[in-house]
Order: sequence, then C-alpha cells, then structure tokens
Amino acid sequence: MMRCRIWLTKRTRRCKQTLVENRVVLDKLAAMLMEKETVDAEERQELLATNDVKMASIA
Repeated sequence: MMRCRIWLTKRTRRCKQTLVENRVVLDKLAAMLMEKETVDAEERQELLATNDVKMASIA
C-alpha cells in the first residue's frame, strides 16, 4: 500500500511539473478554444511545432 502511495505521489508531482512547464502553450490553446471553440489537428500541430513544449520524463 505504501509503495503504491509513493508511486502515485511521484507521478502526481511529475504531471503537475509538466503542466507548469507548458503553461504558456496551454494558455495559447485555451485562447484559441475561447475564440473559436474547436481546434483542428493542423492548428494543434502548428501550435506544438512553434512552441517549446516540455515532455514529461519517463521513469
């Protein structure tokens, strides 16, 4: 049970850190969605390609 809790705590921290590191990109995506309600695959790819997206480390 304790190992599961430790594992979950580590993964939660990693997820939160990834979201924080990508805040600028997420804010841009949110603004796009507020403006037009949908973002197609091409627009999403352009957003990701033109911004510094941080990936979560694999542990």
